[in-house]
Amino acid sequence: MVGLVVLLLGGRWLSVNLADLMWASSLGVGDAHLDQLRLRFALLAWAFSTAALWCIGNLYLVFRTIGSVHVPRRLGNIEILEAIPRQYIAYAFGVLGLLLAFAMTHDAGTWWTVRALAAQAETIGVPDPILGRDVGYYLFTLPWNRTLHGFAVMLAIVMLGIVSILYFAVGAIDIAARRIQISETARRHIGGLLVAVALVLFWGYRLEPAEYVAGLRGVPYDTILTDVRIPTSTLLSALAILAGACSAFWMVFGRMAIVGFGWVALATFSVTGHHLAPAVANGARNREERRLELSVPGRSFVREAFGLIGRDTIIGASGGATRQRNTAIDGGPVWDPFAINVFLNQVVGDDPVMRVLDVSVAQYPTADSNRVPVAIGVRDVDLVAVRQRDSVVTWQEAHTGRYSMAADVWVVRADEVSASGGPLFIPDITTPGLTIEQPFALTLRAGPIRFSSAASEYAVFDDDEPSAVTAVRVGGVFRRLALAWKLQSLRFLRFSRIDSDAYVAWTRSVGERLEAYAPFLTFGHAYPVLDDGRLVWLAPGYVLAEGFPFSVPTRARGRTVRFFRAGFVGVVDAHTGTTNVYSLSSADHLSNAWSKLAPELIQPSDLIPSTLLPHIRYPRELFDAQLRVLASLNTNNFSRGAFRPSLTPASQSTFWWTGDSPADTTNRLRLRAALERGDPPALSAVVDGVAQGARLRLDVFNMRPPLQVPGPSQVAARVATELSSRAVVPGNVKTIPTNRGIVSIQAIYSAGTVDGEHPKLLDVFAGFDGGALGLGR
Repeated sequence: MVGLVVLLLGGRWLSVNLADLMWASSLGVGDAHLDQLRLRFALLAWAFSTAALWCIGNLYLVFRTIGSVHVPRRLGNIEILEAIPRQYIAYAFGVLGLLLAFAMTHDAGTWWTVRALAAQAETIGVPDPILGRDVGYYLFTLPWNRTLHGFAVMLAIVMLGIVSILYFAVGAIDIAARRIQISETARRHIGGLLVAVALVLFWGYRLEPAEYVAGLRGVPYDTILTDVRIPTSTLLSALAILAGACSAFWMVFGRMAIVGFGWVALATFSVTGHHLAPAVANGARNREERRLELSVPGRSFVREAFGLIGRDTIIGASGGATRQRNTAIDGGPVWDPFAINVFLNQVVGDDPVMRVLDVSVAQYPTADSNRVPVAIGVRDVDLVAVRQRDSVVTWQEAHTGRYSMAADVWVVRADEVSASGGPLFIPDITTPGLTIEQPFALTLRAGPIRFSSAASEYAVFDDDEPSAVTAVRVGGVFRRLALAWKLQSLRFLRFSRIDSDAYVAWTRSVGERLEAYAPFLTFGHAYPVLDDGRLVWLAPGYVLAEGFPFSVPTRARGRTVRFFRAGFVGVVDAHTGTTNVYSLSSADHLSNAWSKLAPELIQPSDLIPSTLLPHIRYPRELFDAQLRVLASLNTNNFSRGAFRPSLTPASQSTFWWTGDSPADTTNRLRLRAALERGDPPALSAVVDGVAQGARLRLDVFNMRPPLQVPGPSQVAARVATELSSRAVVPGNVKTIPTNRGIVSIQAIYSAGTVDGEHPKLLDVFAGFDGGALGLGR
């Protein structure tokens, strides 16, 4: 039975990794993925062998103390005791040791990213102002040290518990007359394990100061950290050595009071130093006494951690309305993406399961080189709708037929409205200035859309298509077995169902494909780009770290991080699946380290195709994280300001805009949001994220004086009050900073309550520095 389990687990591991290598080879990066596999296997083998030797060795010491084991057995009416052969007990202990080792190291292969970064450790040249350690230590070395320490703690603590239980079970540890009685062999063994526990605790206490500075313990950066917590860690490391020495003394001489003294002292000082002393110090010191004077300003670490690289600009309120049109809002998008999404799903196509799942705002040049905003929607398979409509979806439909790929692409002018209030369609993206009112799907000369943001199932292609798509040939028995195990489909084992010359493509979802291609990165939401009759998907690539000195915590990708940068852009061809990852010019130290570690997977920014370079946009998830960070700081003069949690991002205030800004006169695609302060919420700052080619930049436009211009929440509330008697749907408030003041724009759409009525853009509200200009067409 054990052999069968090992065979199944090993066979699955081998098959899945073989299939993954075939997939990587189809993309031309098989050697790089093989190097990753070797590193993962080496770490797994090292961790498992270390844990196995440790567990089996300790269990063997317990086994030596066992004389004989008898089990009761009934023969007729007579109960007899039958001795178990010692070799069976030895086999059982050996299996137990291997199972424990597997349970503690089954995920050791995932350590490869922190191990690779530790090997690539770089000196950044910026020391933290408390410990004087280079910032690179917190990004490259500390994560690996914490991984090794966690592994050592698990080995020591788990084995101490298992061994103690076994000794108690065999009678080597007993409680008699309210006293613990322990045999000499068990005492020496447990004493040695206590020494091991003391050593790993010593290691942990030595790591504590760096964990405090990195923010991994969640404690404030104040004088209590420098005067109480860090000295306490030094004291506890000394007490851990004392506890280990007491354990060694007990192991040799058998004085229970000695070992009790060492461990009680360590536990007492640990509770006092970690909880009581900081609480008392916090209550005894006022805010000014807790303030920590730093040689290097903490805000510089926050800027580095979240890429707050840009310009601080002060915008003053004009003090009145103006009817003069400002060039900063000329040609900006008036349509909200959600409204176009609803319109397209109600108007285009006749298949209810083929839906436009997302609409993306972009910018394309006209014949006179003027860049105009457009909205792009890809009509893809909605598998939820498929399964709701059809109780049974055939294998052919899901993997070779109509549900295996996206349908078409629709492009709409985002800054124009037809006479009837509907959007205007662009039949040819090379001439976005020419529009028509009738819905029109764009013609793609490159062929069907096989790779998209919603493609979740694998697809099988005939043998006449391999040159048109990056896929894996089905082939013979061994390849079929690997594919069947990887894709969880027995159909690959049947030659009559799938021909050997057929090709199969999986991981066709853009985000999953990029993360499988470069598994050390995290990729954001993919957006479509049209390039000479082809559809290409672009997605920002992120690097994250849980610890970074003097940073602030924020949530990203379901985890709390203190370092979040976008140093890459991933590119996937929607027709062939060709995949590439490029570094950006504004890359950080962590991103640069991965570029050096994986040059076969990451290409430099100067190799980004010139046709795609203008379509790199500011990453939305990074922008949202930066908003949360800015909201926890003093946004006014954020490049020089201090920590002051006072601002909140306005609800529904993030939007895409095309045009210039007071800090940049070039017409670009911009991601913007407003920050508010006070009650009622007034505008405090507008944040502008823009990609200048392969370089990211964040600008903050502050209001002077603050609390003078109504924020988006007030604008939306006022518009909702004026339109309360009409069945309409308001769009998002777009807050536009200009050289003359702040312009607020909000589109008003029909609710579509009448049967057969499609959403229309009815009116546009425009306000200037809080004074309404009007509501109308």
